[in-house]
Amino acid sequence: MGEYEINVDIDGDGRWDDVSVTEHPDGSVILEGDVDGDGRADFVGYDEDADGLVDHADYDTDSDGDLDTRWTDDDGDGWLDSSEPIVDDVAGSGDGAGGGGSDGGSGDPAAGGLRSKLVPAPGD
Repeated sequence: MGEYEINVDIDGDGRWDDVSVTEHPDGSVILEGDVDGDGRADFVGYDEDADGLVDHADYDTDSDGDLDTRWTDDDGDGWLDSSEPIVDDVAGSGDGAGGGGSDGGSGDPAAGGLRSKLVPAPGD
């Protein structure tokens, strides 16, 4: 596995946020970020093919410590386009994700429109 570097703006404030990177033998990469400093991940991004673009990401949009919204890059351009709520699977009958989707909207977290643009580090 090579050294995977990426820049990500998790909260949409125009500044790169720190993320921890976990590379897996299958070539996938998981990124985790804690933007509010509470010790729990507010963002978990999944780059399935290590191309420097997150394929989907889970967010804690209400800062309660639980990931509650999944955003997906529908067209592979590096922008997370659509979202759906993450539903706890109490009965154990599904994969933990579900609910109705919505389009990307305004990008305003207060309006439920989070976006993250992932950009390869300079020199890549």
